[in-house]
Amino acid sequence: MKELENLINLILKNHQEINDLWKKDPNYQKINTSKTTVSSVYNNQNLLFCILNYREFLIKNTLDMTFNKLTPNNIEARIKNKNSIQYKIENYTKSSEHEYGNVPLKKCLNDLFGIRIILQENIDQELIIKQLKAKYSNLKIINANKKDYRAIHIYFVQKNNTSYQWELQIWQKIDQEKNYILHKIYKQDYVKWEKERGD
Repeated sequence: MKELENLINLILKNHQEINDLWKKDPNYQKINTSKTTVSSVYNNQNLLFCILNYREFLIKNTLDMTFNKLTPNNIEARIKNKNSIQYKIENYTKSSEHEYGNVPLKKCLNDLFGIRIILQENIDQELIIKQLKAKYSNLKIINANKKDYRAIHIYFVQKNNTSYQWELQIWQKIDQEKNYILHKIYKQDYVKWEKERGD
């Protein structure tokens, strides 16, 4: 658990620092991710450009965020692909499951920066969630188990809702192989969409 807490503290620190820097950037545009709907982003290219500018800002400013220095083999970090952002927004606006995009942006783009840790020891998920919720009341910590996928997801967001959420996925070693397979299946629709676009 100490390794996990070290990682969470590092993400919290970097999320705050990056958001402070982003607000001083010439490309910064204030978007309330709780009040702005996905459909409004889909219909307004300026809002989409602002999100993509934030992505570019992340690329330039997170290269020194070397999470793998903590534990080289079980932590991965990535910035969401530009096409993946566009696909997710488009998919939400065309899906009744997501109210045709009439949901807050933060529900859709909750992982522009994503980190995954694979715990080497098998610890009861509910125990992890209970301990983390007791220590980090400012974070959204959920049991993300769905069918055969097993994980805990943590979302980093500031109270004013003008920062983009980051996501930490917590996997256990015993679930790693199955989770990767399920993730690949989940991404099939996106891969098909990307091929149809010719990207």
